[in-house]
Amino acid sequence: MENNNSSILTDEPFPLKSKFYRTALPGLIVVAALVVGLSIFSTLSAMKEVYLKLAQDRAETLVRSAIKLHPTAWDAFMQGTLSIEDMDILRKGFQEEVHELKLDKLKIYTENGLVIYSSKVEDIGKVESGLIFKLVVRTGKAEINSVSNVGHEELLEIYLPYRHSKDSPLLIFELYDPAGHIDSIVIRNGLLPALIPAALFIILIVLFWKQVSQGQKDIDQRTSALSSLSNKLESLVSNSAVSALRGIEGEAQIPSEKVYCTLFYSDIRDFTGFSEQKSPEAVVNFLNEIMGLQIDILKRFGGDVDKMIGDALLVRFDGVARHRDAVEAALEIQREITNANLARSVGIGVYSGLVVSGVIGPPDRRDFTVIGDSVNTAARLCTAAGEGEVVVDTETATQAGTECDKTETLQVKGRRLPLTVVRLKP
Repeated sequence: MENNNSSILTDEPFPLKSKFYRTALPGLIVVAALVVGLSIFSTLSAMKEVYLKLAQDRAETLVRSAIKLHPTAWDAFMQGTLSIEDMDILRKGFQEEVHELKLDKLKIYTENGLVIYSSKVEDIGKVESGLIFKLVVRTGKAEINSVSNVGHEELLEIYLPYRHSKDSPLLIFELYDPAGHIDSIVIRNGLLPALIPAALFIILIVLFWKQVSQGQKDIDQRTSALSSLSNKLESLVSNSAVSALRGIEGEAQIPSEKVYCTLFYSDIRDFTGFSEQKSPEAVVNFLNEIMGLQIDILKRFGGDVDKMIGDALLVRFDGVARHRDAVEAALEIQREITNANLARSVGIGVYSGLVVSGVIGPPDRRDFTVIGDSVNTAARLCTAAGEGEVVVDTETATQAGTECDKTETLQVKGRRLPLTVVRLKP
C-alpha cells in the first residue's frame, strides 16, 4: 500500500487557492460560458420566433388591407386574371401598406417560385429557386435568410408562407426588413436575459474567490502555527523519535527494535556543589551554555541527542562511522570546554553495543528512547571518567582508529565480566 503519510506530515500549507485556480475556477468558467451561451441561443431563438410571428402578422395585414380596399382586384390577383388597371390599383395599395409597415420592399411568389408581385416591376415574372424559398415551400414554416447588402443597406429577407383558405393556393411573401430592426429587438429584449446569468456567475466566482482566498489565508496561518509548534516539539525529542513518528500511519504504535549503536554519555563534574553555590538563574544559564556547546559539536559529528537528564547527556551515533564520530566528538567537546574556561568540566563515557529503541511509558506520557545494558555501561564509563577525560571501551576505540597502548580493566557495576577500556584526553 502506498504511504501517504509524507503528504500529510509536511510544513507546506494545503494549496487550496492554487487548486481552486487549476480545477474549480476553469470548471466554473466553462459552466458559466455554457449557461450564458445557452441563454443567448435560447433568447435568439425566441426572438427569431417572435420576429417571424410579427412578420407573419404584417403579411396578413397586407392581405387584409388588399381584400378590404380592393376585393375585386385581389380576387383577380388570386385567380391570375389581373388586368393592368387592377394591377396598378393593387400595386398602389401594397406600396402604401409597405410604407405604412416600414418595409423596404415586398415580393409575392406562387408555390412554383413565380414572382406574381414585386415592389420592383422588373422582378415580376421571374422565378425564385433559392434554397430558403424551397425550404419554406416544403416545410410550410417561415424563415429568415442571411443578411443581404442591398443598396449599401443591410436587409433581412423574410419568407412567409400564406394560404387564404384551405382550398386557396399557397403564396410565399418575401418581406425585406432593415437588419437594424431585429438587432434593436434582440438588444432590447435579448441582452438582459443573457447578461443576468453572466452577472450571477461573475458574482458567484468573486464570492468563491474571496472565500477561497480567506480559506487559504487561514490554512497558511494554521500551518505556520503548527509548523512552529512542531519545530518546538521536535527540539524536545531526538531525531530518531521524529523519524519514527513520521513513519507511523494513523493510530499504529511505534515498534520497538534492537539496534547496534555507539552511545555517548556525559556528566558535569561536581554539579551539585556548583548548584548549591549559585542562584537558580546562574545554574540554568550555565547548563544552557555547557549543554549548547556539547550539542552543537555532537550534531556536527552526526550524533542524535536521546535525552538530557539533569546535568547528564545521552547521545546515540548510528551509521558505519559511528565509532569514530562518537570518539572525535567527545574529544572535541573536551577541547572546547577547556578553551571556554567554564566553571565546571565534564566526564564522558563512550560505549558500543545493542540497545532496544522504542517507546517507554503509558499512552498519556511516553518517551522514545534507548534502553538496555549498553546504556548503563556508557553511564558507568562516564562515572569512571575524570574531569576533561573520555573513557572508551577498547572495541569502540579500535573501530574508531584510536591507539590503545594504555588500557585498563574496569569492573563495571551490573556486569559479570570486567571491561577493558582506554582513557583519552584531547
